[in-house]
Amino acid sequence: MNSSPFSFPKKISFDVLVTVWNRVDFTNKFINSVIISVSTALVVVIISLLNGYAMSILKIPGRVILLFAFMLGMMISQEALEYPLYYVFKQLGIYNKQISVILILSGLHTAFGTYLIATVLKSFPASYIEAARIDGCNKFMVMWKIVFPLSRSVVSVLWVFAFIWTWNDFFISLIFLISNKIQTMPLAMIVFQHQHRVSISLRGAAALITAFPCIVFFFVFLRTISRGIISTGIKE
Repeated sequence: MNSSPFSFPKKISFDVLVTVWNRVDFTNKFINSVIISVSTALVVVIISLLNGYAMSILKIPGRVILLFAFMLGMMISQEALEYPLYYVFKQLGIYNKQISVILILSGLHTAFGTYLIATVLKSFPASYIEAARIDGCNKFMVMWKIVFPLSRSVVSVLWVFAFIWTWNDFFISLIFLISNKIQTMPLAMIVFQHQHRVSISLRGAAALITAFPCIVFFFVFLRTISRGIISTGIKE
Protein backbone atom coordinates (compact mmCIF):
# COMPACT_ATOMS: atom_id res chain seq x y z
CA MET A 1 0.00 0.00 0.00
CA ASN A 2 2.93 2.32 0.73
CA SER A 3 4.07 2.10 -2.92
CA SER A 4 0.65 2.97 -4.29
CA PRO A 5 0.46 6.27 -6.24
CA PHE A 6 -2.62 7.11 -4.15
CA SER A 7 -0.92 6.66 -0.78
CA PHE A 8 0.06 9.64 1.35
CA PRO A 9 3.64 10.86 0.86
CA LYS A 10 6.11 10.30 3.65
CA LYS A 11 7.73 13.69 3.05
CA ILE A 12 7.27 16.77 0.90
CA SER A 13 9.87 17.16 -1.82
CA PHE A 14 10.09 19.50 -4.82
CA ASP A 15 12.80 17.49 -6.57
CA VAL A 16 10.33 16.02 -9.06
CA LEU A 17 9.03 19.47 -9.97
CA VAL A 18 12.56 20.72 -10.56
CA THR A 19 13.38 17.66 -12.66
CA VAL A 20 10.33 18.06 -14.88
CA TRP A 21 10.83 21.82 -15.20
CA ASN A 22 14.40 21.43 -16.40
CA ARG A 23 13.72 18.44 -18.64
CA VAL A 24 10.87 20.11 -20.50
CA ASP A 25 12.35 23.64 -20.44
CA PHE A 26 9.17 25.01 -18.91
CA THR A 27 10.74 28.47 -18.60
CA ASN A 28 10.49 28.96 -22.35
CA LYS A 29 7.05 27.32 -22.48
CA PHE A 30 5.81 29.53 -19.64
CA ILE A 31 6.91 32.69 -21.46
CA ASN A 32 5.20 31.50 -24.64
CA SER A 33 1.96 30.78 -22.79
CA VAL A 34 2.01 34.16 -21.07
CA ILE A 35 2.61 36.03 -24.34
CA ILE A 36 -0.17 34.21 -26.18
CA SER A 37 -2.68 34.30 -23.29
CA VAL A 38 -2.18 37.96 -22.38
CA SER A 39 -2.20 39.11 -26.01
CA THR A 40 -5.34 37.13 -26.80
CA ALA A 41 -7.16 38.35 -23.69
CA LEU A 42 -6.33 41.98 -24.52
CA VAL A 43 -7.55 41.63 -28.11
CA VAL A 44 -10.75 39.91 -26.97
CA VAL A 45 -11.53 42.57 -24.37
CA ILE A 46 -10.86 45.52 -26.70
CA ILE A 47 -12.80 44.17 -29.68
CA SER A 48 -15.67 42.86 -27.55
CA LEU A 49 -16.01 46.21 -25.77
CA LEU A 50 -16.05 48.09 -29.07
CA ASN A 51 -18.59 45.68 -30.56
CA GLY A 52 -20.81 45.73 -27.51
CA TYR A 53 -20.68 49.52 -27.32
CA ALA A 54 -21.60 49.86 -31.00
CA MET A 55 -24.51 47.44 -30.72
CA SER A 56 -26.04 48.42 -27.38
CA ILE A 57 -25.14 52.10 -26.93
CA LEU A 58 -24.78 53.44 -30.47
CA LYS A 59 -27.48 51.05 -31.73
CA ILE A 60 -25.95 50.63 -35.18
CA PRO A 61 -28.20 49.37 -38.00
CA GLY A 62 -28.38 45.58 -38.29
CA ARG A 63 -27.19 45.06 -34.73
CA VAL A 64 -29.62 42.17 -34.17
CA ILE A 65 -28.28 40.33 -37.21
CA LEU A 66 -24.69 41.00 -36.17
CA LEU A 67 -25.33 39.75 -32.65
CA PHE A 68 -26.96 36.65 -34.08
CA ALA A 69 -23.90 36.15 -36.28
CA PHE A 70 -21.64 36.32 -33.23
CA MET A 71 -23.84 33.77 -31.49
CA LEU A 72 -23.43 31.47 -34.49
CA GLY A 73 -19.69 31.99 -34.22
CA MET A 74 -19.81 30.52 -30.72
CA MET A 75 -21.22 27.30 -32.19
CA ILE A 76 -18.48 26.71 -34.76
CA SER A 77 -16.23 23.83 -33.76
CA GLN A 78 -12.48 24.28 -33.86
CA GLU A 79 -12.12 21.17 -36.01
CA ALA A 80 -14.12 22.82 -38.80
CA LEU A 81 -11.68 25.73 -38.90
CA GLU A 82 -8.52 23.66 -38.93
CA TYR A 83 -7.84 23.20 -42.66
CA PRO A 84 -9.13 26.59 -43.97
CA LEU A 85 -7.03 28.49 -41.44
CA TYR A 86 -4.05 26.24 -42.06
CA TYR A 87 -4.22 27.01 -45.79
CA VAL A 88 -4.72 30.77 -45.26
CA PHE A 89 -1.92 31.11 -42.74
CA LYS A 90 0.42 29.12 -44.97
CA GLN A 91 -0.27 31.59 -47.76
CA LEU A 92 0.24 34.57 -45.43
CA GLY A 93 3.48 33.15 -44.02
CA ILE A 94 2.36 33.19 -40.39
CA TYR A 95 1.90 29.45 -39.92
CA ASN A 96 3.95 28.06 -37.03
CA LYS A 97 4.06 31.49 -35.40
CA GLN A 98 2.44 32.67 -32.20
CA ILE A 99 0.44 35.34 -34.02
CA SER A 100 -1.55 32.60 -35.78
CA VAL A 101 -2.81 31.15 -32.49
CA ILE A 102 -3.50 34.63 -31.12
CA LEU A 103 -5.62 35.51 -34.16
CA ILE A 104 -7.62 32.27 -34.08
CA LEU A 105 -8.34 32.26 -30.35
CA SER A 106 -9.11 35.98 -30.37
CA GLY A 107 -11.73 35.41 -33.04
CA LEU A 108 -13.28 32.47 -31.22
CA HIS A 109 -13.42 34.15 -27.82
CA THR A 110 -14.55 37.50 -29.23
CA ALA A 111 -17.82 35.87 -30.28
CA PHE A 112 -18.65 35.13 -26.65
CA GLY A 113 -17.18 38.42 -25.44
CA THR A 114 -19.29 40.48 -27.82
CA TYR A 115 -22.44 38.66 -26.79
CA LEU A 116 -21.60 39.16 -23.09
CA ILE A 117 -20.75 42.86 -23.32
CA ALA A 118 -23.65 43.69 -25.64
CA THR A 119 -26.11 41.95 -23.33
CA VAL A 120 -24.80 43.74 -20.24
CA LEU A 121 -24.72 47.18 -21.87
CA LYS A 122 -28.39 46.92 -22.81
CA SER A 123 -29.18 47.97 -19.24
CA PHE A 124 -26.74 50.87 -19.24
CA PRO A 125 -28.48 54.07 -18.03
CA ALA A 126 -29.24 56.34 -21.00
CA SER A 127 -29.08 59.38 -18.73
CA TYR A 128 -25.32 58.88 -18.29
CA ILE A 129 -24.79 58.91 -22.05
CA GLU A 130 -26.94 62.02 -22.50
CA ALA A 131 -25.14 63.87 -19.72
CA ALA A 132 -21.75 63.03 -21.21
CA ARG A 133 -22.81 64.24 -24.64
CA ILE A 134 -24.13 67.48 -23.18
CA ASP A 135 -20.73 68.00 -21.57
CA GLY A 136 -19.13 67.72 -25.01
CA CYS A 137 -17.92 64.11 -25.06
CA ASN A 138 -17.68 62.45 -28.45
CA LYS A 139 -18.51 58.77 -29.01
CA PHE A 140 -15.04 57.55 -28.12
CA MET A 141 -14.86 59.63 -24.95
CA VAL A 142 -18.27 58.35 -23.87
CA MET A 143 -17.03 54.79 -24.21
CA TRP A 144 -13.66 55.39 -22.53
CA LYS A 145 -14.70 57.75 -19.72
CA ILE A 146 -18.25 56.57 -18.99
CA VAL A 147 -19.08 53.11 -20.32
CA PHE A 148 -15.77 51.36 -19.65
CA PRO A 149 -15.29 52.49 -16.00
CA LEU A 150 -18.87 51.54 -15.06
CA SER A 151 -18.59 48.19 -16.86
CA ARG A 152 -15.14 47.33 -15.54
CA SER A 153 -16.31 44.37 -13.45
CA VAL A 154 -17.88 42.61 -16.44
CA VAL A 155 -14.90 43.44 -18.64
CA SER A 156 -12.63 41.97 -15.96
CA VAL A 157 -14.62 38.73 -16.00
CA LEU A 158 -14.19 38.53 -19.77
CA TRP A 159 -10.46 39.19 -19.39
CA VAL A 160 -10.06 36.36 -16.86
CA PHE A 161 -12.10 33.88 -18.88
CA ALA A 162 -10.26 34.71 -22.12
CA PHE A 163 -6.90 34.30 -20.38
CA ILE A 164 -7.78 30.95 -18.81
CA TRP A 165 -9.37 29.57 -21.98
CA THR A 166 -6.30 30.55 -24.01
CA TRP A 167 -3.89 29.18 -21.43
CA ASN A 168 -5.62 25.79 -21.44
CA ASP A 169 -5.98 25.59 -25.22
CA PHE A 170 -4.47 22.49 -26.72
CA PHE A 171 -6.02 21.73 -30.13
CA ILE A 172 -5.24 25.02 -31.89
CA SER A 173 -1.72 25.09 -30.45
CA LEU A 174 -1.17 21.50 -31.56
CA ILE A 175 -2.04 22.34 -35.18
CA PHE A 176 -0.40 25.76 -35.54
CA LEU A 177 2.64 25.59 -33.22
CA ILE A 178 4.86 22.76 -34.41
CA SER A 179 8.24 24.21 -33.41
CA ASN A 180 9.40 23.26 -29.94
CA LYS A 181 10.67 26.75 -29.14
CA ILE A 182 7.23 28.38 -29.49
CA GLN A 183 5.05 25.70 -27.90
CA THR A 184 2.83 26.44 -24.92
CA MET A 185 2.81 24.66 -21.56
CA PRO A 186 -0.21 22.35 -22.14
CA LEU A 187 1.21 21.21 -25.46
CA ALA A 188 4.68 20.69 -24.00
CA MET A 189 3.24 18.56 -21.21
CA ILE A 190 1.50 16.19 -23.64
CA VAL A 191 4.59 15.97 -25.85
CA PHE A 192 6.70 15.23 -22.76
CA GLN A 193 4.42 12.39 -21.69
CA HIS A 194 4.42 10.76 -25.13
CA GLN A 195 8.09 11.18 -25.99
CA HIS A 196 9.39 9.73 -22.74
CA ARG A 197 8.35 6.81 -20.62
CA VAL A 198 7.75 8.73 -17.44
CA SER A 199 6.47 7.68 -14.05
CA ILE A 200 3.24 8.73 -12.41
CA SER A 201 5.19 11.21 -10.29
CA LEU A 202 6.68 12.97 -13.31
CA ARG A 203 3.32 13.09 -15.09
CA GLY A 204 1.63 14.50 -12.02
CA ALA A 205 4.37 17.08 -11.59
CA ALA A 206 4.07 18.17 -15.23
CA ALA A 207 0.29 18.53 -14.88
CA LEU A 208 0.68 20.53 -11.67
CA ILE A 209 3.23 22.90 -13.23
CA THR A 210 0.97 23.44 -16.24
CA ALA A 211 -2.17 24.12 -14.20
CA PHE A 212 -0.61 26.05 -11.31
CA PRO A 213 -0.26 29.49 -13.01
CA CYS A 214 -3.85 29.26 -14.22
CA ILE A 215 -5.09 28.37 -10.73
CA VAL A 216 -3.16 31.24 -9.15
CA PHE A 217 -4.48 33.66 -11.78
CA PHE A 218 -8.04 32.49 -11.05
CA PHE A 219 -7.79 32.94 -7.29
CA VAL A 220 -6.11 36.33 -7.62
CA PHE A 221 -9.10 37.57 -9.63
CA LEU A 222 -11.71 35.53 -7.73
CA ARG A 223 -13.28 38.58 -6.11
CA THR A 224 -13.39 40.37 -9.46
CA ILE A 225 -15.05 37.38 -11.09
CA SER A 226 -17.68 37.11 -8.34
CA ARG A 227 -18.44 40.83 -8.49
CA GLY A 228 -18.69 40.79 -12.27
CA ILE A 229 -20.98 37.75 -12.38
CA ILE A 230 -23.31 39.16 -9.72
CA SER A 231 -23.40 42.53 -11.47
CA THR A 232 -25.54 41.73 -14.51
CA GLY A 233 -26.37 45.38 -15.10
CA ILE A 234 -25.86 48.92 -13.87
CA LYS A 235 -28.54 50.42 -11.72
CA GLU A 236 -29.38 54.06 -11.84
